[in-house]
Amino acid sequence: GWVNGFGIMHGGVSACVTELAAAEYVNARNPDLHTAHVHTTYLRPVVVGSPYVATARAYHVGRSSAVVEVLGFGGSGELCTVSTVTARRLGSVDRASTLTSTPTDEDGAR
Repeated sequence: GWVNGFGIMHGGVSACVTELAAAEYVNARNPDLHTAHVHTTYLRPVVVGSPYVATARAYHVGRSSAVVEVLGFGGSGELCTVSTVTARRLGSVDRASTLTSTPTDEDGAR
């Protein structure tokens, strides 16, 4: 579920919302960029049953990379999370083939 053992919203849920907010912001400005890293700092818990609102603003959106700050606010407007999301352009190598490549031994044999 969305609630952890402490009775508050699981941090993974807020991190996911953070990534979605950043991706939407970046995609509107450069659809060739994709999330590469998310770092979230949790300042206070998000109370279950209250809204969680994420707002994104960019430090940089360029041709090959982007850095976006996302602030997450709880139902009373309190700042709950601060995240930095980086995005990058995928390389010219087909991503699917990179993910399914066969590992090699030390001599380069498959």
